[in-house]
Amino acid sequence: MIYKKLFEKAIVQTDKICTPAYFYFEKTLNDSVKTISSAFGKKIELCYSIKANPFLTAFVGDGIKIFEVCSYGEYQICKNQLSVDTEIIFGGVCKLDYEISEAIKDERVIVTVESLNQLEIIDRLSAERKERTKILLRLSAGNQFGLSERNLKKVINSRSSYTNVNMIGIQYYAGTQTFKIDDILKKINYLFDIVLQIERESVFKFEIVDFGAGIGVPYYKVDYDKNNFEQMLKETSELILKRRNHHRVICEMGRAIAAECGVYVSRVIDQKENAGRKFSILDGGTNHIKYYGQAFGGRNVVIDILNDAAETDVYTICGPLCTVNDILLNNETLKKHTIGDIFLFPNAGAYCQTEANALFLSRELPIVNLVRTDGSIVTLREEKCTYKINSKINNVKE
Repeated sequence: MIYKKLFEKAIVQTDKICTPAYFYFEKTLNDSVKTISSAFGKKIELCYSIKANPFLTAFVGDGIKIFEVCSYGEYQICKNQLSVDTEIIFGGVCKLDYEISEAIKDERVIVTVESLNQLEIIDRLSAERKERTKILLRLSAGNQFGLSERNLKKVINSRSSYTNVNMIGIQYYAGTQTFKIDDILKKINYLFDIVLQIERESVFKFEIVDFGAGIGVPYYKVDYDKNNFEQMLKETSELILKRRNHHRVICEMGRAIAAECGVYVSRVIDQKENAGRKFSILDGGTNHIKYYGQAFGGRNVVIDILNDAAETDVYTICGPLCTVNDILLNNETLKKHTIGDIFLFPNAGAYCQTEANALFLSRELPIVNLVRTDGSIVTLREEKCTYKINSKINNVKE
C-alpha cells in the first residue's frame, strides 16, 4: 500500500515516532487533485470544501482556486492563507450579521443564501456598505440546508426587490459517500432540469451552477475499488458537460480530495485477554479518529501494522478511553503484534480527525504533521492539552 511506503520513508528522518499522530502526504494530496481535475477537464472547476480537512487548505496546490467554507472560523483560515486570485464560497445555515459584514468586504467571497431571512440580511448589510454582494442560491435536498424549490423560484421572480445582491448562481449539494453512479447522475439531471426551467420561465440566466457530487471514499472492505472511483468521475464529468449550457460549472469536493492523503498513527500500549478475547490497547482511539459510518467497531476499516509478522490472530483493538464504545477494530484477523508496535489507519485525511470526540476525558490532541513532496516533515500543530478547555479557567495554572 502506497501510504505505508510513504510513511516508512518519512519516519526514517526521526529516531522515534511520536504517537498518536496524524501524517498528511502532500504528494498524495496533489495526485488526488490531478486525478480529479484531469477527469473533469477545463470546463468543470474543482472546489475544495475545507471542512473535510482545514489543515490542507494551503497545500492543495495550483489545481484548485475555489474554496468552500461553512463557518466564520473556516473563512478566517482561507482569508489568512489563500492568495488574492482565489475564490471563497461562504456557506452555512447560520451566518451571523458580523460574520457576513466582514466576509462581504472580501472581493474573493461569494455568499450562499440558505433561507429567505438570510437573503434579507445579506441584502441589508450590502446596502449599508453600498456594494453589491455576489450570491449563490442554495437549492435544498429536502433537509435543513438551502431554499425549497418553491422559495428559490420565488426569489428569482422577485429579484428586483433585492437591489444590493447579484444572484450569479445556484448551489446544490445532495449528500455524501455516494457509491452508486446512477444516484449521482440522477441528482445532476435534477439540478439542471430546475436550472433550465427557471431560466426559461423567468427570463433569467444563472452564471454559475455549483454542484456537490458526494462521490464516496472507500473505508471498509465492502466498499468499491479505485477503478470504480475513476469511472464515477468520468461519468459525472460527461453528464455535466452534456447538460451545461452557457454555465460556469463548479464541482465541490472534500472527502474525495483529502481522504487518501492522511494516515493516523497509534501505538500499542497494553495487551490482555478477557473472556477468550484478545485485546490490544492503543494510545489513541475514537477521541482522535472517526470514519464515516463507523460505530463501536461495527464495521472494520482496513489497517496495517508496522512489523514483519507472518502469523495472524483475532484481536479487538481499543483506544485509551474509559468507555466500552472506544473500539477501533472488533474481532478482526490481524498480524500478530506486541506492546510498542505501531498501527497505521489509512484514508484518514478527511473528517476523521475533526469529527472525533476530541474533548472526552480531557486527553491530548495529537500532533499533526505534513510530509512535503521533498520528504521533509512540517509540524502543522503540536500536541495540545485539552484539560484547560474542559475546566474553569481560573482553576488552571499556566
